[in-house]
Amino acid sequence: MFTAVVRITGAGRLEDFRERLAIWLRSVEEDTGLSPLGRANIHGDCVRLAANRLRVEDAVKRHPEILEIELERPIIIAGLPRSGTTHLVNLISADSRLRRLPLWESMEPVPAPGEVVARGEEDPRRSRTQQFWGQFEALLPLMLAMHEMAPDHTHEEIELQQIDF
Repeated sequence: MFTAVVRITGAGRLEDFRERLAIWLRSVEEDTGLSPLGRANIHGDCVRLAANRLRVEDAVKRHPEILEIELERPIIIAGLPRSGTTHLVNLISADSRLRRLPLWESMEPVPAPGEVVARGEEDPRRSRTQQFWGQFEALLPLMLAMHEMAPDHTHEEIELQQIDF
């Protein structure tokens, strides 16, 4: 998230994502093999990612001290797709001494305006993620065999990077 936040909050950079988003949307339009469902999913992703971007920008504007938080000894895992990096992330995240990123938090890193979670109550972002992935798995039941996406499972920061388009 740090690189995405730096890009979002850098001087004169708040609007620089528009060109990348336009390229992304143009490539979707030019992809003749993409189904209507695929197009709808990408549209939904763009709306969700843009909303996340706006919420992160707002959080940083209201709390600029966020950018001063130092991450001590972050663990960075990089590798090619299907090379075992997800398994390694899951193994390392089992260590209770480490802070991990659950899927629900990566999909909505900042709560919606006015959304408050009472102590002991489930975060609405987790509930929305559960509902989203339940519907997704109903459409693509074999997805679970490839990559389970339960709300509380550890997730990579791909979602956080995508807000930069």
